[in-house]
Amino acid sequence: MDADATSINIEFEPDGIGSIAKIVVDDNGDGMPRAEAPQLFKNLGGSWKQLRFTTPRLNRMLHGCEGRGVTRLSRSAT
Repeated sequence: MDADATSINIEFEPDGIGSIAKIVVDDNGDGMPRAEAPQLFKNLGGSWKQLRFTTPRLNRMLHGCEGRGVTRLSRSAT
């Protein structure tokens, strides 16, 4: 959505004992270079989305801007 993806595929890989071992998300969005990931995830509580209201390529409305989504996701996964 915020990476201007128009196609998203989510796969759940079982672990063999009835639970999920892995969740794989694949999309055709813009994404981020691997080398930039540590810096982009470093500032919890802040977000580049505070500087924009729409995505760069498709001009879609952005979701979130407080920089807490990744933290909330990781807490719900444990």
